[in-house]
Amino acid sequence: MRELVIQGWRVGFDKIKLTKVLRAEFGMSLLEGKSITDKVLDNEQVRISLDDHALDEEQFLSCLRAIGVEAWISV
Repeated sequence: MRELVIQGWRVGFDKIKLTKVLRAEFGMSLLEGKSITDKVLDNEQVRISLDDHALDEEQFLSCLRAIGVEAWISV
């Protein structure tokens, strides 16, 4: 099972962009996206299944890193 693992954030983290990216890529509601963003801010690890999603993993990870998110893909 492939999962996106979001471990934390760095200085310059853009919480609004993370919520927008999660909503756009995974079809989440605003409440779901904001809930995950809040968990990231609280330094909780978040795992999102990628099994039903076709995405360019490297490009997506690059996008997350650009907005200050520490993330990787777990297999």
